[in-house]
Amino acid sequence: MRFLMCTSGDELRSKAGWGGTGNESRSKLMELLQGFLPPSVMLPPRRLLTLLGQAVELQKKRCPYNSPTYSAEDGFQNVSLLYDHVCNKNQFPSKIKQVLSDHCDEVWYCKFSPDGSKLATGSKDATIIVWDVNKTGETKTKMSQSPDDSLTSVSCNSSNGNFVTGGMRGQFYHV
Repeated sequence: MRFLMCTSGDELRSKAGWGGTGNESRSKLMELLQGFLPPSVMLPPRRLLTLLGQAVELQKKRCPYNSPTYSAEDGFQNVSLLYDHVCNKNQFPSKIKQVLSDHCDEVWYCKFSPDGSKLATGSKDATIIVWDVNKTGETKTKMSQSPDDSLTSVSCNSSNGNFVTGGMRGQFYHV
C-alpha cells in the first residue's frame, strides 16, 4: 500500500492521472472494472463487437462462394447486419485460365508458394512438377519419385519458397 501527500486537488489529479468527473474518466473506470468482474456480473469491453465478428466469420465459412471482402480490421464497413453474408456466384472464379497437362495421371496434391509465383503439383504418376505461375504456365522443375513410392504430401517453406514432398515409404524430396 502506498500513501501520497498532495497540497491541492489539482496536484492529486495530476499525479493520479485522473481527468476529473467527466465522461472520459468514467469510461476508463468502467473498462477497468469490467476487467476485474466476471461476465455474469458485467459484460467485458466490446463484447457485442466480438460477437458480431464471430457471427460474420461463421457466415463466411458457410458461404460456398466466399470472396475475401471482409476482414476484422475493416470494422464491418463492408458488412450489413440486415441480412446474412452471401457472396455472388458470378464473383467466384469459374473460368479456366490455364491447363497444366504434363502429368500422366491424377494430380493428388498441389500447393502454391507463399508469394503465389510457383505452384507445385504431385501426381499418381510419381512426378512432382513446379510451375511458374504466369500467363504461359511453363514448367520450372520436373522430377520423378521412385516408381515404388507414392506421393503423400507437398508443402512449401514460407521463408525461402522451396517445396518439400513426401512419399509412403518415408522418402522426402526437396524441390
